Amino acid sequence: MTVLSESVLVGASLVVAFVLKRSLVHPGIPAGLLLISLSVYMDLLQSITGLILFETLAVVLSIIAAIVLLYYIVLHVRNLRIMIIEHETIINGSNEGVILRNLKDNTVRFNEAARKILGYEPEELKRLSIYDIVLPQELEFHGEMMERVMKGETISPYEARYAGKNGKEIDVQVNASLVKNDKGIPDYIIFAFRDITRIKAMELSLRELNRFHRALNEVVTEALESGLDNNAYHDFLFRCVEAFPGADAGVFLLKEEDERFHYVAACNYDFEELKKVSFATDELIQANSDRVTVIKDYAVDYEMDDERQRIILTAGRLGEIKSTITIPILIDGKVMMYFNLDSLKSSTVFDNPEIQEIAASFGRAVAVLLSRLRLERELNKQRELMERLSMEDPLTGLPNRRYFFDCSARQIEYLRRRKEEMTILYLDLNDFKGVNDTMGHDFGDELLKEVGKRLNSICRSSDLLARMGGDEFVYVLPSTGKEEIAEVIKRIRNSFKEPFVVENKSIYLSTSIGKALFPEDGQSVRELLIVADERMYSDKDRTNGRINKSRIEE
Repeated sequence: MTVLSESVLVGASLVVAFVLKRSLVHPGIPAGLLLISLSVYMDLLQSITGLILFETLAVVLSIIAAIVLLYYIVLHVRNLRIMIIEHETIINGSNEGVILRNLKDNTVRFNEAARKILGYEPEELKRLSIYDIVLPQELEFHGEMMERVMKGETISPYEARYAGKNGKEIDVQVNASLVKNDKGIPDYIIFAFRDITRIKAMELSLRELNRFHRALNEVVTEALESGLDNNAYHDFLFRCVEAFPGADAGVFLLKEEDERFHYVAACNYDFEELKKVSFATDELIQANSDRVTVIKDYAVDYEMDDERQRIILTAGRLGEIKSTITIPILIDGKVMMYFNLDSLKSSTVFDNPEIQEIAASFGRAVAVLLSRLRLERELNKQRELMERLSMEDPLTGLPNRRYFFDCSARQIEYLRRRKEEMTILYLDLNDFKGVNDTMGHDFGDELLKEVGKRLNSICRSSDLLARMGGDEFVYVLPSTGKEEIAEVIKRIRNSFKEPFVVENKSIYLSTSIGKALFPEDGQSVRELLIVADERMYSDKDRTNGRINKSRIEE
């Protein structure tokens, strides 16, 4: 019976070790279980043969197994904690709100941006469910979106309304995605969202302003669609002069970075001459007014210096202007632009209060639209920056580990269909730690930048060079097989023969290189990377003591 029990225990240990080896646990843990299996097997042999040697071996193996298991379990737990901390840091550092909905217990977690958008305190968030966030009238739509996500569909960002603290309704744009565990079972849903309440409010204001003056609103819309560059300003102005009652000419004056107002468009004036002129705020005929004003006295313009006065009189036809209605465009409470419409025929055409109200409404509409345009540009810049930072190594500017995996996976699928080869080269700088220890980490960072530049300079346009972290780099060489790879490796090694220059010092380095060929060495990026990493360390061991030492010369 004892023999049978121990046989079963050996088998069970082997099965558990095999299963754990294929999972995400540290490979040292299944190795410890194998030692336990071997210890039990020695004990079994002792039971059968009665030899003390087997019993001694069993005890020794048990002690070693316990030490190995304890060490690697502690190491595995530590790595898991680091992964969790990194994950939470990334999520909490996002500018977008993030809600994680656990599909097992239906609990939700919020990042700091989500808390600020919704207006809750951290303790209050712990008591909320996803149904406290989604408005009752949005539940059906929310359910439809979740059904599509659970089916594995990729859905475009959609607009919804969330409930903030004290019943505040918040317009949001949502990205919903499904996350599965390593067994392919749905684990949780991520809702990434941003507050678009202000943008929606602006859109509402624009719809209301459409009732004031349809023709002018069409001009604004067309101008915004063109992005309001210099050409668009001219088109915008010409259409406004055509549509506005009594207007014969007009100009746009824009406050630029030098804090002076410049002509950016002119209708029925010589713009090429006018754009040579600019005004300080206290030189403006508007006297920095933030209200729609009708101007008939142009004495201020005649006090300009001779050159500007000449241009305004000739190119700006100052002597012909009978009346001007000037419309300030305020952004964030400050006058950023003056929109002047001039009458060359009548001094009273703009005296009608209704015309002045149309002008005021038009000014507010333009201000709202310009604010919206600026906000959208800023949001786009932030989005582009976040996307770039998530794919770029901040030190060297090279693609990072995430970009490498994404790009390589797509490349493999493409080459698989075309039945072509691909090579991955894994590079590790030899004795880089010696440089860091001698010269300091700042010096080491500058050296890594130089290494990245040189490695990138020998890439083909179709190749990818990424920094994996530390002093490790990786090449992805599509359509490259065994015949070409030796030449590529030779080219890389030759590039290290010349020293790297940092702070007027010459640093001589070498690199160990491991290669993996698709599809011969693996069918996925991770499989290829494992092979390349192993061969890189073999290369390092093979050359150890001969060319692996770095050297620094003045």
